Amino acid sequence: MDNPVEFFERVTRDPSALGFPKRVTVELTNACNLDCVFCPRHFMEDKLAMMPWELFTKIIDEIAGYPGTAVVPFFRGESLLHKQFIPMMRYIKQKGVGPIQLTTNAMLLDEKMSQDILDSNIDFLHFSLDTTEKEVYEKVRVRGKFEQVQSNVARFLEMKERGGHKLPEIQ
Repeated sequence: MDNPVEFFERVTRDPSALGFPKRVTVELTNACNLDCVFCPRHFMEDKLAMMPWELFTKIIDEIAGYPGTAVVPFFRGESLLHKQFIPMMRYIKQKGVGPIQLTTNAMLLDEKMSQDILDSNIDFLHFSLDTTEKEVYEKVRVRGKFEQVQSNVARFLEMKERGGHKLPEIQ
């Protein structure tokens, strides 16, 4: 094993020495339906946009050459806002890429989206909730509706259990 200084010098000269990443974040959109007070989107100068299908498939096709690479289909935005979200998740699975690790604020997790996510075999789903107190939630997650999120998550978990789905793993 290289000492840290030698390793840093080597990869600085040749970044390919690191190999392909084990985890790739793909920002499907930088738009969000909430305006959380702690979100780094407040410092974003980019225009709001949705990733085009052609760019998405190009990225996934490249990742497909590296089995076992995790795909994280979100960054600053709420991925469920993307009109092609479910077809994108299906494309990832069709290409044999994954695991897929998704985070959502759960505001858009209605019954249809819940079923679509369950059917798409996303591997890991993290619900971005930071409190169980309505007043705190709605103060920090501006435009968030605590009862709606709570109901959406409960319905999703019930559908997962009732349907006997092993995936996604929930956090």
